[in-house]
Amino acid sequence: MRVTGGRAKGILLKSPPKNVRPATDRIREAVFSSLGDSIVGSSVLDLFAGSGSYGLEAVSRGAISCYFVEKNRTALACLRKNLAAVNKALKGQEPDCRVRQQDVFKLRPERSEVFDFIFLDPPYALTVERSDVLFSLAGHLLGVNPIGRLLFEMPGDFNPDPADWEIIRCLGSQKPGEPALKIYQRTAA
Repeated sequence: MRVTGGRAKGILLKSPPKNVRPATDRIREAVFSSLGDSIVGSSVLDLFAGSGSYGLEAVSRGAISCYFVEKNRTALACLRKNLAAVNKALKGQEPDCRVRQQDVFKLRPERSEVFDFIFLDPPYALTVERSDVLFSLAGHLLGVNPIGRLLFEMPGDFNPDPADWEIIRCLGSQKPGEPALKIYQRTAA
């Protein structure tokens, strides 16, 4: 696994040995190609961050801040190593990155926080069981940002239909258990 583009392109990313399914290089490359320059200057939230691959890809490609949230200690140690490697590649132009050990379901934004992009990559079983809660949480975390986007990795054959959200793009597979990333925007605030 590596950073696929931007100033830290090619940096190898470590993955925790257990209980984490990192976003593949292929899906991340497709996602960020789709986002284009909209990632430049953005504020990113990486939930269920694991190795941090989505958020690290975003900062390599020009995001000015990234907030990583992960509960697992082993994954956090790996994420911190990956963040250090990416920051070293950015050579003194590091964005504002924060790493927080917390259960995503207990996360509440600070009043001053506004995110442009939320990357949501929970375990697939949790995605299916609690997708309604995850969409509600994402809406709350996007706050008042009318252009905020939710980038939700899920099994390719899972097709939730959440109220007040619409899919603006779907990338990846349609097969069971294989990754798809769906980009959502809110239809109502």
